[in-house]
Amino acid sequence: ALQVIKDHQFKRTLIITHRPVVDKGWYEDFNKIFYDSPEYFYGSKNKGDRFKTLEKQHSSKNTKYIYFASMQDLRGSEIVGGDFDKNDEIFNTLWDFVIVDEAHEGTQTDLGENVLNELIKENTKALYLSGTPFNLLDDYQENEIYTWDYVMEQKAKEEWDELYFGDPNPYASLQI
Repeated sequence: ALQVIKDHQFKRTLIITHRPVVDKGWYEDFNKIFYDSPEYFYGSKNKGDRFKTLEKQHSSKNTKYIYFASMQDLRGSEIVGGDFDKNDEIFNTLWDFVIVDEAHEGTQTDLGENVLNELIKENTKALYLSGTPFNLLDDYQENEIYTWDYVMEQKAKEEWDELYFGDPNPYASLQI
C-alpha cells in the first residue's frame, strides 16, 4: 500500500484503521519504503508529525504526507454523527488517497460509513485492505478484488531465485 503511494506520488494520504496499535508498524514501514524520498512525511497522534505540522509543511514547501488515524477516533467526531467536537481538519482536507486498513472492522456501522463518505470524495482514490474480508466481498466486483493467499506466497518463495536471481528473497523467512 505504501509503495502505491510512492509510485503514484499522492500528495495527501490518509490511513484509517480500526486497530490503532498498528500505527507503529505503518510508521516503521514508511521509513523503509520512503527512506529515499525526503519530500514525504508521516504523522499520527503518536508517531511522526502532528496533522497541523504536516499540512503547514505541505502548504509552504509542497511536500507530501501520509497521516494515520484511528477509525474509533474519527467515528467520535460530531461531523459524522459522533459526540465530540474534534477532527474537523481531517474531514475538511481533500485527500488524494485513503487507505482503509482492516476494512472489515468498524466500517459497516452507520458511523463508520459516515466517516468514509465524509473523507472519500469524488476524486479521492481508495484502497480497502483486509485479511478476512468475508463481510465485504459482496460490495465489490470480481475485478476489484486482489487476493494473495498462502499458496501464492509459497509459490513466490519457491520461484524467487529463478525470476529475480541475485536479489534477496523477501519470502525466505516464511514457514512452509
